[in-house]
Amino acid sequence: MRRHLSLSAALSALALGCASGGGPEPEPGARVDPGARPETAVAADGPAIFTATQAERGAQVYDDVCLECHTRVEFTENAFLFGWEGASVARLLSYMMENMPDDAPGSLSERSYLDVTAYILAQNGWEPGSVELESDMEALREISFESRGASAP
Repeated sequence: MRRHLSLSAALSALALGCASGGGPEPEPGARVDPGARPETAVAADGPAIFTATQAERGAQVYDDVCLECHTRVEFTENAFLFGWEGASVARLLSYMMENMPDDAPGSLSERSYLDVTAYILAQNGWEPGSVELESDMEALREISFESRGASAP
């Protein structure tokens, strides 16, 4: 079964933030209209892949580590999705594990990276379920991000 989950305004902030290399690069000088209302993310036909508790833990890690370089709005702006459209959840997780935080890439526990991933998904409208996000990269490669922009059906 092909599973695609839509993620609105969510994934190019990793490339726009403190990290260098490994992720999608934004156009030089690209900016998002701060007054623009972000689209919402919806699971099209895929599973709920994280729990609310996991996303809450991810919010705490985000507060403690990520806010040093990133704002919350970076993860809900349209540029975030546009930089990652078509990428899988596995790619997002791998990118964060290899490149974040900028001053000590790979220094967080695997659980912390998973929790932050769950938090990012929750921030963009993905519904939590009863099973925590795990690092099953093969399964996570099957879940991709797709735009819900005006041109999408």
